[in-house]
Amino acid sequence: MIVNVRPSDAPRVSVLMTIYNAAPFLRESIDSLIVQSFSDWELIAVENGSTDESPSILTEYMDPRLRMFPFIENIERTPALRYAFDQARGEYIAILDADDIAHPNRIAHQVEFLNQNAGVALLGSWTKQINEHGEAIIERKQPTNQNELRELLGWTNPIVHSSTMYRRELAQQVGGYSNRLIYAQDYGLLLALARHYKVAVLDEFLCYQRVLSTQMSSSRQYQRTIAEEQIY
Repeated sequence: MIVNVRPSDAPRVSVLMTIYNAAPFLRESIDSLIVQSFSDWELIAVENGSTDESPSILTEYMDPRLRMFPFIENIERTPALRYAFDQARGEYIAILDADDIAHPNRIAHQVEFLNQNAGVALLGSWTKQINEHGEAIIERKQPTNQNELRELLGWTNPIVHSSTMYRRELAQQVGGYSNRLIYAQDYGLLLALARHYKVAVLDEFLCYQRVLSTQMSSSRQYQRTIAEEQIY
């Protein structure tokens, strides 16, 4: 068993963000953390070998809660997430992709829920998909009922990665993000936790997920979202 001792100076929440050529939306994403109503967090920003302005944007921030880890070359998504996970010090880990936006009360509401529900290992929220201009496209109201949520887990990932918050100690116990998964590492972690613990979804829109117009017609994720909205 892993014994997780949080240092006295460690934040309550570690936010993981892997960054690769995210310059057009990176400031908006980080700023959505800066204005959180819950302030006891750190951002683990892994700059994954970007060739755009992302590295220089990161240097603009003087907030000591931002911990930056630059890579000269891209190490791919899963290794970057695993590296970020290893740097985290918080009791809870939240995810925010570099082009997505967190609602100002996201961290506060998720921390409150996890504090009050010890049996839940991982928590997501309802999500609004937005375009490159920040305009809402689709509302994703994932099931909050445990039975419905677990039924979905058998064939899809109902929890948007940027809406995720989970308990670091339990994620460590199941191995964190699997290095065998290239694209579905978040789904893999969700399934690993769901085998032993409860997962949940807050019925609040706490995440704004960016979907670019050039990706909409061809993206499998987008097509799957349409199918799920029809089911719901």
